[in-house]
Amino acid sequence: GLFCILLGRARSRTIAASRATHSGELGVLALAFVLWWAESVQGASSVECTPMGDEHTTRDEALGGFGGQLPPRLQVTKKQCTYTSCYCEENVYMLCQRLSEEGVSCFSCWISNENKTVAVWRQQSSREPEGLCVWDYHVICLADDGSGGILVYDLDTTLPFPSPLEAYLRGSFREGGTAERFEPSFRVVAANDFFASFSSDRSHMLRPDGIFSAPPPVYP
Repeated sequence: GLFCILLGRARSRTIAASRATHSGELGVLALAFVLWWAESVQGASSVECTPMGDEHTTRDEALGGFGGQLPPRLQVTKKQCTYTSCYCEENVYMLCQRLSEEGVSCFSCWISNENKTVAVWRQQSSREPEGLCVWDYHVICLADDGSGGILVYDLDTTLPFPSPLEAYLRGSFREGGTAERFEPSFRVVAANDFFASFSSDRSHMLRPDGIFSAPPPVYP
């Protein structure tokens, strides 16, 4: 479960998505992220959030459909990342380390809810229509794109990698028809706090018989 992962007293901001009531709700959620980013990270009063457009684009998908226009420090492909299925928090830890070493301002973003049943669409491990998965928690990386926007790096999504924040939210969550017990809440933790506070013995991945429910990473 999510809180088997020890985050200590890491500085964070929680944004909860209430039950969908109108078509602009995810836009409001994206705006909440952007305003928080502007106030806490960039010291600005406002930031423009530009949607990517067609979320199904396949052109240069490894660069999120940006056509290679991202600065080199942000041009990370999935194949270049350390990845182990079902260990998203460790995957994001490694990715945050990589981006931080390149001078990128980044955060881990923890997605869950009180029931530990959060619905996320466009997940590559899903066998359900539109890639629906119900996770106890999921972790993604948020990064400053250097021009006032936020990029999302989700190593488990079928959406472009990375994706602009609003495009990711619209592709990964639904604006209506989702039962309250499946709605997401978001906890954002600065990379430096993540590095200083994160630890896991992976016991949350052990079945009652002591066998891992998913093969653990090959590194210690």
